[in-house]
Amino acid sequence: MIITWHGERARRHMTNEGHCPRCGAVLELGLHVVRDCSFSRMVWLSVVPENAQSLFFLLPLGDWLLCNLKSSIRWKSEKFEWQSFFSILCWLLWKGRNLFVFSNGHSCVQKLVDTSITWTKSYAKSNSAWPQPNPLVLNTW
Repeated sequence: MIITWHGERARRHMTNEGHCPRCGAVLELGLHVVRDCSFSRMVWLSVVPENAQSLFFLLPLGDWLLCNLKSSIRWKSEKFEWQSFFSILCWLLWKGRNLFVFSNGHSCVQKLVDTSITWTKSYAKSNSAWPQPNPLVLNTW
């Protein structure tokens, strides 16, 4: 299954409009939806530390995903890891974009961030309730 956004749908001649419905950018591509759209950018600017923002917004899609998904830092003083928060926030940005496009639904930056924090805390709490597996021990012959 391929996730399609306006730019991809326009390229496939499924629509005449390839612009971002939220901010009006000329071409809506995948990275635009979750990072570069003006709404998404406001969300990220509110959570990414100032000293990391330039790199955060310059990386190409693959590097951007890998960098954030492999990060082992904790977000602010919270008791959860950035990679969990990042993943949930990306999903909520995608979901919010679809609600905007298909239901004319609107969301605000702070509500999206607060929901991401709540969900990430819930995930971290449920994940810590399970016993952690012992590391795999390899025997050599």
